[in-house]
Amino acid sequence: MAWESAFGTLTWIINCTNVAQAYPARKRTYVIDGVRKNGWFALDFTKDELQSVILTQAIWSRTRRFDSVGYSILSVTDLLSIVKQPSVWLNVQHDTFYKEHGLNMRNYILSIQKRVSVDYISSPELGFLQNISGTVRGKIKLVFSFLDKSLLDHSINQTYGSLLSNLTLIKSIASGIMVPKTYIWPVTKDNYLQPSTSIVAEAHNAGLEIYASDFANDRIIPYNYSYDPLAEYLNFISDGGFSVDGVLSEHPFTASEAIGCLASLNSSKTDHGEPLVISHNGTVRTWPTIVQLMMAQMSLIVLFK
Repeated sequence: MAWESAFGTLTWIINCTNVAQAYPARKRTYVIDGVRKNGWFALDFTKDELQSVILTQAIWSRTRRFDSVGYSILSVTDLLSIVKQPSVWLNVQHDTFYKEHGLNMRNYILSIQKRVSVDYISSPELGFLQNISGTVRGKIKLVFSFLDKSLLDHSINQTYGSLLSNLTLIKSIASGIMVPKTYIWPVTKDNYLQPSTSIVAEAHNAGLEIYASDFANDRIIPYNYSYDPLAEYLNFISDGGFSVDGVLSEHPFTASEAIGCLASLNSSKTDHGEPLVISHNGTVRTWPTIVQLMMAQMSLIVLFK
């Protein structure tokens, strides 16, 4: 599933491109969702101008080896030249901001539908989804994205926390919701899981699909998972006693592995046998003290017979 932000780029493009070097004089200040932000913004550039801007790694703890490859910003329609029949999830993050500056995202969506097969359209602005709900074609699903509970959805002047208790209203407009993963599994200040909430069941009871966001392999995850991102995914799709309908991840291969290979392992009635730990010193059965070496070296393979 290809995730594209409207206009093929983020509203604020300073943290993921070399735009500051390409256009040093184009720095601006705008108010977005009530917050003043300084930097370089997509609405100040034409598509042709952005072709000279190169994508860079936005998270500095990750490798920067691809920064010099020369990947440019893609528009939604550019996907057609790269991927045959792409499955597209289109995200419109700041419709109110665009509208204030004379850009009509509703018309943009209508034009995109004529050229690209869009499967999902999401936005953290319920007013925008309501505005396009009668105009989208085919089986396009509208998904309302929740932000921090204390923040305000400026399109309807309600906090996301208050909207959480009004899923019936959301169902009248959208077919699903996307929530930060902490909406489902809250985390204490010292980074341990609290009991899960009932939001998944409440969404399903309201007839809504529910997706969890904010997954990444290299973020600090709750200690309950023992630094294993696979275990975290499983807690949202099987081990937690409920299942979300999808996840938004910066490392989709890990999510795919968890769902495709491991999700049904623990619940299966098949006897998978005892795990056999193998190292270059032998196996657990032939040399019991290998367990001590294994724990010291943390280098092992686990096979299920």
